[in-house]
Amino acid sequence: MTWAQEIDDLDILHAKDGVVAITGQFYGGWPHVRGEECEEFDLVEELAEHLADGEIAVLVEAGAEKLRYITGDAIAVNSQGERVALSLGDIYEMAEQAFGQRPSKAAY
Repeated sequence: MTWAQEIDDLDILHAKDGVVAITGQFYGGWPHVRGEECEEFDLVEELAEHLADGEIAVLVEAGAEKLRYITGDAIAVNSQGERVALSLGDIYEMAEQAFGQRPSKAAY
C-alpha cells in the first residue's frame, strides 16, 4: 500500500481482505514516470516485487483517440516477475495467420 501511495498518478480504488484494486491516472493509462523530475520506472516490475508467492496481478488499459480508433492492452505478472501480455492490435496478425490475408485497420 505504501509503495502504491508513493506513485504519482496511481490511485487505490479498493483494498479489503487482501484484494487491492489500483487505477492509473496517467493520461488514461498506467504511469511510467514519477516525481517532479519525471524519473522513468517500470510499474509492472515494481508491482511484481510486492506480490506474495503465487500471486498474479493483471493490469488492463483501454482508450480511444477521439473515437477514431480503439486501443487496449493487458499485462499479467506473477510474483517472480514473469509477464504475459496481449494487445487488441494483435488481432490483425492473428487474422492474417488464420485466414491468409491481413484485414484493413478498424480506424478512420
